[in-house]
Amino acid sequence: MTWNGRTVESAAATILINSEIGKVCIITVCGGSDIRRWLPLIAQIETYARAEGCKRVRIYGRKGWLHMLDGFEERHVIMDKELGLQEGVENVSAVFSGVDDVRVLFYNLPATLFCGEGRH
Repeated sequence: MTWNGRTVESAAATILINSEIGKVCIITVCGGSDIRRWLPLIAQIETYARAEGCKRVRIYGRKGWLHMLDGFEERHVIMDKELGLQEGVENVSAVFSGVDDVRVLFYNLPATLFCGEGRH
């Protein structure tokens, strides 16, 4: 988070995961105003990630970010499918009724990197 003495100018959040290539630091959300002031602070997230034993920092975001972030390269394409409600299913527990020992974890994890009003 960056603070200019009056207001918050930017904020970011990360999550550390263990993956097939080792520990990864994912920047789950990042945004603010006056990008020139806070974009260089991503280097501090990289320092944090190294200290935590991460092999890489990962960002899920728009391709436009690639030209702004030194050392990052495109490795994956993220595809989404909009899911409507299943007819006759009013809640999640109805989906799993009659199934023994189902453990469901829900994550509300933003998978995009935001910047201001989407100008970048």
